[in-house]
Formats: sequence, C-alpha cells, structure tokens
Amino acid sequence: MYSQCKTSIPEFTLFTFEQAFEIEYTHNSTAIEGNTLSLIETKVLEDGIFIGGKALREIYEAVNHQKTFRYVKECIGQKMPLKEKIVKDIHALLMENIQVGGVYRDIPNTLILPRQESL
Repeated sequence: MYSQCKTSIPEFTLFTFEQAFEIEYTHNSTAIEGNTLSLIETKVLEDGIFIGGKALREIYEAVNHQKTFRYVKECIGQKMPLKEKIVKDIHALLMENIQVGGVYRDIPNTLILPRQESL
C-alpha cells in the first residue's frame, strides 16, 4: 500500500518529509541517550554548520546517527541480509570519533546496583 501511495506524492514533498523525519529521528534517538542538542541544532548540523558551546561528543553522536541511519536505509534498499558484519559496521559508524566501535569488548561488563534503603 505504501509503495502504491508513494508514487502519487510529489518527489519534493516526499524528499522534504524524509528529511524532516531523519532530523527528528536523530534528535529523539540521541536525546534518549542524554544528548542535549535541540531539534534546531540537530537540523543545523545537517546543513554542515558547527554548533558552539556543545561537547564534541554530542555533535559526533548526532552526525554519526544520521550517517548510520542512511547506511541502514541503503542496506535495506539493496536487500542485504542482516549479518554480523553489518551490525559491526553500524556500531563503528555510531562510535566514529567517539570511541572504538565495530568490535567486541574484551573486558566484562559491570553492573552497579543502587543501595536498597530500609523501610
């Protein structure tokens, strides 16, 4: 049904919708992880304008998320099966300029639970 309706939507309208979705998706996804970029700041980054007063990590998170989303769309468009290499590529793209990505950890995870207060 989507494919049938998609052909009736003007190309510019479809492009504008997809662009708006991508910006909001990037903003909301990084905000969940604690990123403080506003929606407008996320949009400005897409235009190639650097945001002052923000940590580089936050900027890289948004830029990397956008690149990763486009990569995933490309993989889907090419009907590539989801394999370990793609998952590692996705992680590497998300972590670019932040930390090493696309590899398995060689140290154990540690979970620190909050202390239980007595009633």
